[in-house]
Amino acid sequence: MTGALRRFAFGHLAAFPVLGRGGGPLWHAFLADAPVRAVRGPHDADLLVLAGAIPAGWTQHIRALFETLALPRAALWLRPAAGDGTEHVAAPEGVPLAAAPAPGERLDRAAWADLRRRLLDREAPANRALLPDAPPAPWRGRGEHGQGGEGMMGGTPYGRPMAMTGADPFDDLMLGALPTALGPHFPGLPSGLRLDLVLQGDRIVQVTGVTNTFPETPLAGAAAGTTLAPAARALAGEPVTVAALERARLVSHLAWMADVLPLLGLAALGAAARRLLAGPPDEAGLARLIRRAERAGVRRLTRGLGSVDRNAVERHGLRGPIARAAGIADDARVGAPGYAGIGFEPVLEATGDAWARWRVRARESLDTVRLIAAGGDRRTTAPEGPRGRLVRAADTPPAPSRPALDLLPNLLTGREWAEAVTIVASLDLDPAEAALT
Repeated sequence: MTGALRRFAFGHLAAFPVLGRGGGPLWHAFLADAPVRAVRGPHDADLLVLAGAIPAGWTQHIRALFETLALPRAALWLRPAAGDGTEHVAAPEGVPLAAAPAPGERLDRAAWADLRRRLLDREAPANRALLPDAPPAPWRGRGEHGQGGEGMMGGTPYGRPMAMTGADPFDDLMLGALPTALGPHFPGLPSGLRLDLVLQGDRIVQVTGVTNTFPETPLAGAAAGTTLAPAARALAGEPVTVAALERARLVSHLAWMADVLPLLGLAALGAAARRLLAGPPDEAGLARLIRRAERAGVRRLTRGLGSVDRNAVERHGLRGPIARAAGIADDARVGAPGYAGIGFEPVLEATGDAWARWRVRARESLDTVRLIAAGGDRRTTAPEGPRGRLVRAADTPPAPSRPALDLLPNLLTGREWAEAVTIVASLDLDPAEAALT
């Protein structure tokens, strides 16, 4: 019986991703093709999927994350394609890899059988402890009773900060205020983003730090192979086809929908978005997905959350869908060669909240299908990426995700955790893009 069970074990693996630079498209393609299902947390996963160019500074985080996977477990690396500025990227350190398929390579049945064999091998390096069996912070002998605290209150007992009672500024209650660090690979947050918070219950009462753990990287070369590539070439003065620029926007917006819909409890619709992402542009299928999502409650779940008004847009130098959701027509395509005469107009909403940002991206996604067909061989130098225009100015970050990070302290303070996750998702932040210089 044991042998029979082993043959059927892990036929459909649960996978949790860590997305490095260029990892998003690799992860979505992997989900569309491989016999795996995505899970919301590493503790539910059998397989840790490292996708793209993984920064060397993430090694300790990834090792600690891998230790939270229950045994048996395995790790796989989806390597970035050569020629995108990452030819010399080394394999991620610190985690034994069961497989590292070549860029674009599809794991066949034999490869999956080998991965399952490694997964079930008790002596495999991945199934042995990677970290010493020691507390994350020293505590023995600290405090009056060796408990790690300061007397009976304060300190970091057993290596964890103690929640100290304080007044809740929002509900006028006396609750434990707990300092908490989430990320850079926390479920519901973009890979690479770390938030330092003070929580009282499930409410964020203070955001004490917003950290992008991606290292700063020059824009030239780093954008190649990503949805930012056509806009980056246009910024450099190279004419690109309207179809290429709009196809990148469609891919980015669909990938965003595939990620955000499960966070709203609409996992089946997220899977439908991923299927559209894997195929050719399908206007009818996309319109049907948007109607189903909005009827299923996207408006109810997002309306009024994370409002960003026109003053905030101008103060922070925000661009792209975030600005357009607040009614500001910030779009490099307006009046640009290649777009005249094909019916292009920027998509605008007025309320600036998470619902408005959904509507902007949903409507833009439908427009891209038409613009891809109407653009033909037209070329343009409009550097409008999926998240906004790219710029070259000494005092301005080139990519729009960086100024958007500055919104988080104000938008998240006072929010319950579920609302905070929805707000972060609605901004479509890309820490890898935010690190471009």
